Amino acid sequence: MYNASKSSDYSAAEREKAVATIERLEKPVIAYKILGAGRLTAGEGFEYAFNRIKRKDGVFVGIYAQKAINQIRQNATYTEMLTTR
Repeated sequence: MYNASKSSDYSAAEREKAVATIERLEKPVIAYKILGAGRLTAGEGFEYAFNRIKRKDGVFVGIYAQKAINQIRQNATYTEMLTTR
């Protein structure tokens, strides 16, 4: 969840700015770059995103094609675990 439109800054400060914006919006949001372009592990990125976005919001996550099957399974597992709370 980064402000990718202005730069390639994937710092924690930019992530916090993005979250603050998402929290103010009333319409549903799709958060993207939740893994910080590979700078965060899947566990870190998914947990952070699902702990900060609203239930009506969603996430968009890219995958690395050579590991696609495992990544799809892993992403689905994180999503299921973190959204059934």
